[in-house]
Amino acid sequence: MTTLIDANLVAAEPVGHVASMLRLLHAADCFPRGGLYTGYYALAACVRYERVWTKMMTKAGALHTPPLDVAFAWFVHRQVDPRAYRICTTALGCELRTWLRPHFLDGAFLEQAKKRYGRFLALHAAHPSVPLVPAADIALLWHTHLGLSGEYEAACGKLFGAKSEGGWAEPSAWRPDYLSMGPEQMAEAYGNTANLYVEAHGEPYDDADTAWLPPDVAYPLAMAGSPLGSLLWVFDTNPQREGQEAAITAAATAAGLAFPPAEAPVARSGAHSLFAAWLAARRADQYFGAQACCRCIGAGASAYDATLKHVCAALVSVSYFLEAPAEDTHPYFGCIQVRPGSWRPAVDQAAKPGFSLTHPHSSLAGPNASYLDGLEILLRSQASAPPQVAVGKGGKAPIPSLDNPLWHILSRPGFTDRMKAHLYLAWDMASEKDVGKMARVTRTTMAAVTAAVAEASTSWVPKVAAEVAWAEAVAGAEAAGTEVEVGEAAVAGTEVEAGEAATVEAVAATAAVVAAVVAAAAVEVVVEAIKGESDVVARSKGCL
Repeated sequence: MTTLIDANLVAAEPVGHVASMLRLLHAADCFPRGGLYTGYYALAACVRYERVWTKMMTKAGALHTPPLDVAFAWFVHRQVDPRAYRICTTALGCELRTWLRPHFLDGAFLEQAKKRYGRFLALHAAHPSVPLVPAADIALLWHTHLGLSGEYEAACGKLFGAKSEGGWAEPSAWRPDYLSMGPEQMAEAYGNTANLYVEAHGEPYDDADTAWLPPDVAYPLAMAGSPLGSLLWVFDTNPQREGQEAAITAAATAAGLAFPPAEAPVARSGAHSLFAAWLAARRADQYFGAQACCRCIGAGASAYDATLKHVCAALVSVSYFLEAPAEDTHPYFGCIQVRPGSWRPAVDQAAKPGFSLTHPHSSLAGPNASYLDGLEILLRSQASAPPQVAVGKGGKAPIPSLDNPLWHILSRPGFTDRMKAHLYLAWDMASEKDVGKMARVTRTTMAAVTAAVAEASTSWVPKVAAEVAWAEAVAGAEAAGTEVEVGEAAVAGTEVEAGEAATVEAVAATAAVVAAVVAAAAVEVVVEAIKGESDVVARSKGCL
């Protein structure tokens, strides 16, 4: 019989991996050209994972690091039956919105979450036939634990026993079936779970810190009125859609799927807007700080405009898979870390969960998080809220200092609109100059890249261009005479430094690659799984 002590010991396993899981979910939320939740690139991720990655992992001694899209598909595979891929990816994106609140990376909060997760596991052991729905803090540890497939299966075997299927005794790995529930069914199951929890422990199941956010609560930086809210279309627009349309249509037809139209809004958690703010502020700081005396004696409109051009160049680069957080060495990920515990339980149990204007800045930690200093002041001024800082001379509300150039510039009248105009110009310029054609360069360095990848660690994204991870697909495409674009360079004509705009080869399969694989009838298992007609888990067992 499972004891609470056993459950608490097991519940401690995922705590040290929470930041890593959140980094992966941030990266997936920032994936450009429509994202990895639905549509063409979601299918591409499944194809590459099923047809390339699982084969590589069956080879003896294989210790390759997957590119981002494959890593995300692999993570989802560990969460649920692959037939529920679309449901799970969308649900995880929604859940990340709640997890963007800073206390979900607070050490003290995670200690409480660990205790509550242990209780949740014990509830399932006591009521195995009752559908349970986790509160947000419990879900964070549960999904992190699911990502640790070996440890999770062993834990389930210890807590819940084993079951026999097809003559084989296997650990009874408990899956998050709640992800596939409809709204009414989930609400009812959540209420039942809360009742069982209160009955067992005499404490409320959730509060303002542990409850899920209502669906109508948007992340502050993702709202249209935020400083960068009207610029986030760069994540959803494919600058090469016209040239890829035929291949995308062919892939959809072969898979029997209807991809969202190009203009359809993409559901994201808001992590992409947090990254956009960090990236834009970082580029502004780098350019503005390099100009002689700008911070010492101030700067005029021309210096501000030049800074905004560099900011827009960085944002446009994301749509070409550049600048995006797709490598584990990306400095953005250094900001997503568990912080020393300073969280305290909510005093007002009736308070509603939501976001504060302080959350974007306090969500990130470490030296690279300072790029968001001053953002809260700008947000408050735009929201017409009284700032929680001292009023400046003459009774005027303070503005961000030149130590934070982007937020200082955007606090000036008219410069938000000027940045919008610069972004459209940068977008058109990138398209006209056929930006970032680096396939030939990448191919000439294939040998060096392959050697470097072989020496890379087993983290979830490549430290170097991970050509090996999709060599089979590339070879198939080339055999079919298809031109394969592997990487993209900086936005030409907007003075983006080549070193700063490092390429992220193999981050996303191109339409040409997937179309070639589909044409070669290489996606039978993936297509069936997406349509709910087969079980990839059975075929991939032993590879994860």
